[in-house]
Amino acid sequence: MNGYHTHIFEHHTTPGGVAATWKCKGYTIDGGIHFIMGHRPGTALHELYHELGTAQANRFVDMTTYGRFIDETSGRSVEVTQDLNRLADDLKSFSPTDARVIDQLIAGARAMKGLDMSEAGMSKPPELVG
Repeated sequence: MNGYHTHIFEHHTTPGGVAATWKCKGYTIDGGIHFIMGHRPGTALHELYHELGTAQANRFVDMTTYGRFIDETSGRSVEVTQDLNRLADDLKSFSPTDARVIDQLIAGARAMKGLDMSEAGMSKPPELVG
């Protein structure tokens, strides 16, 4: 688009780079990219997506589940969704003794509600500075 000749180098031996799934100490870690922040008009990154030709609304699907944590031994799981009351209840059912910390976590999540997180840490990308 800007006349640059580019080469893309993969960061791993398999497609997807470090956006992959792996096992660690009995846990399955899914490090894949599951969502793109800032795709709605009015957010900080939407103009960039528009410039790149990827901002069409029909290309993005809003997520309802952001993550799922599964205890593979028991099969019990907790889903992270926008329903913070349900998340609090589910976490407390796993660990009632952690109720105070869970309440603090949920309070922090509520405090962030409505913030445009698409620009967090990206106001000056390192490769474009200096």
